[in-house]
Amino acid sequence: MKKIKVLVVTFLMTFIMAGMVASANAGPVYINLSTPTVASGEETSQAEINTIILPLISPAVELYKDEVGSESGMLAGSYKTTYTFMMSEPEEAVITYTGGTIVGPTAYLLTKDGLANDTNPATHAWYLYNLTALGWTGVEDITITGLWPDQGAFSHVTLYGTPVPVPAAAWLLGSGMLGLLGIRRRMKK
Repeated sequence: MKKIKVLVVTFLMTFIMAGMVASANAGPVYINLSTPTVASGEETSQAEINTIILPLISPAVELYKDEVGSESGMLAGSYKTTYTFMMSEPEEAVITYTGGTIVGPTAYLLTKDGLANDTNPATHAWYLYNLTALGWTGVEDITITGLWPDQGAFSHVTLYGTPVPVPAAAWLLGSGMLGLLGIRRRMKK
């Protein structure tokens, strides 16, 4: 019985350490014009962008969207986007995880430029990034800089993927600990 107890504790510690190592390897993601894109375009409607995203993520669900301060989506409370304004336009952004459900295991980021007007005749573009391929696990900061060097600015940022509740890991760990306590009680009797 003692061997089983040692084996269970060893397995549990290995599981915990593996989770810690996986999260230790993850770091913030930095996106700029040199970051590889999955797709990009100019003057494209959101409906057309969604048809491009659909083969990559099915269904293509907007989990989090920030339109320069106006958040929406299932995970609006889990992330926050902070913009750096230059000449009254949002030109840089940082998406921060604030807690709760995360995007994963497959995650994509769409960044889109605003609409044209008389004072901003630059070409408007959008970029789609595979965050999973960039090493993002759903909790690290995403810093976006320099996407529109010719006077462009953010219209919005959108995270696509599958929602993953963080408490699921806690439930798994908790149930394992309760199981160990139950085994210990039986062994004492």
